Amino acid sequence: MPFANALTLVNLSAFAAALVIIVDSAALARVQTSPVPDTTIEAALDWYEAAGLDADQIASLPVDERARRLTQAVYAHCEQGTQSVSDIDELFQECVTACGGFSYVLRGLLEATGAQTRYVNLYNIPNQGNHTAVEVKINGHWAFYDPTFGVYFTEDGDPRGRILSLREITANYTEEGLADRVNQAREARLDILEQSMGELFSGEFDHPFMSLKNYQLAEARSRLDSRELVILDIPLELTGGTASIGDFEARTMADAQAAWLQQTNALLVDNDLSNDVSYLSHRLSNNQGERLTTISVSGLRPEQRYELTLLFFAAADSEVQIASLGRTAFFGGRNVIPIEAGRTIQVGPFVAVENMAQFAVRNLDDTGTVGLLGVEVRRLDGGRQ
Repeated sequence: MPFANALTLVNLSAFAAALVIIVDSAALARVQTSPVPDTTIEAALDWYEAAGLDADQIASLPVDERARRLTQAVYAHCEQGTQSVSDIDELFQECVTACGGFSYVLRGLLEATGAQTRYVNLYNIPNQGNHTAVEVKINGHWAFYDPTFGVYFTEDGDPRGRILSLREITANYTEEGLADRVNQAREARLDILEQSMGELFSGEFDHPFMSLKNYQLAEARSRLDSRELVILDIPLELTGGTASIGDFEARTMADAQAAWLQQTNALLVDNDLSNDVSYLSHRLSNNQGERLTTISVSGLRPEQRYELTLLFFAAADSEVQIASLGRTAFFGGRNVIPIEAGRTIQVGPFVAVENMAQFAVRNLDDTGTVGLLGVEVRRLDGGRQ
């Protein structure tokens, strides 16, 4: 079953908090490439010893070969699922986890041998939701590895060939082209030092709810640079004069988030890509890179009046900006809204200019997070006078 809309939330928050590694960086001048903590390095070295592998011998390999072999090792070591751990480094011993856990273990094993790595996040992948993988710096080039599915892509399709970056995967190839270039790890636990690359990566890419095209269809990608602007959209289509998402009856943030998760997961698996909503679209925050949420409303009538209602939750007082994009609508609500700690509902009228209107919502505070956990649009009687 699809897992990432639910479990990536764990990977991007609880994992980060436990590790003091923030998956979305706050570094101002450069991409986040901070090394993993010393405790993680120690856990990774223990893993090498338990696996009967010489970490120094692994470190003597070229970085690209090291990353390939360890991708297979992590794919065989971990399995997709959930488990309760008091310390995230327990994953080096027993690894039942989601994509963030796979990526965490691979980063630890690589950085224990001196490699430079970073997370890369993909948002709103069809049938997956949000997904986390790893990039490794090789001769100034960031190469993409996905340990959750045990894959990397090479320029010529040979498992020993030059590893492609996520940018190259996204922009340069058709789905058929990716099929010719994907290298799929075998699931068996193998001697990664003795087996040839062809023996380690001789499997066929065949994963429920994950296609090669999905790497290209992510709504947004983040390499965890605080200068990046991550934009996620909430699409709504009016039927019978109304459209909504979220639970406006929720009185706590936890209840509202649970409803948001349930609804976004349902949209994720309904075979209609046009209505997919990333769970993380509700998160308005600038303390880990700037986030902007847009709302796209279709099925409107030009010159008709409508009402936009938004449900916010916040831990502390904040301010949020709401604005229409382009000339799609004339928004009559307040542009800057004070958000009180707790629950806030904001209502604003607008007049449609076209059949679709777009709005942008962002948190104006540099720190703190506001949850946009309900959106409703309804048609009002009459048009402009």
